[in-house]
Amino acid sequence: MKAERDVVGHGGASTRTSIYLYACQSAGSGAALDYVEADGVTYEIVPCAGKIDPHRLFKAFEGGADGVVIVGCPAGECKMAEGNLRAGRRSGYVRGVLDEIGIGGDRIEIVLPEASTEAMEKSIEQALTKIRSLGRSALNLL
Repeated sequence: MKAERDVVGHGGASTRTSIYLYACQSAGSGAALDYVEADGVTYEIVPCAGKIDPHRLFKAFEGGADGVVIVGCPAGECKMAEGNLRAGRRSGYVRGVLDEIGIGGDRIEIVLPEASTEAMEKSIEQALTKIRSLGRSALNLL
């Protein structure tokens, strides 16, 4: 999702980071909704963070994401038993591959915050800030 206020740099490429945010419908969707209109954030509610497979994460980067944030249930409170643990393992695998190919595994953040809305919002904001600080992904600078 490209906003009209993209900043265009050398060679016509946007210099604004693009972040895909996937939020579990049971935990993250309320707090994450505040970021729907945030600059460069594409948002999707998923049935469970554990349903986000590596293919979907790789497709996000292929589709132009500079980073991905996954918002799951608080640790130990997943409605699907172990979905948040599965999301952690899958995102860890993708981090390893991104490091191996030179993109950087630190471009994926998983947020499993405390149950309070304030804590969740703060955790999401920290994840977005971290990814934005990395700048554009090497894939998007080609």
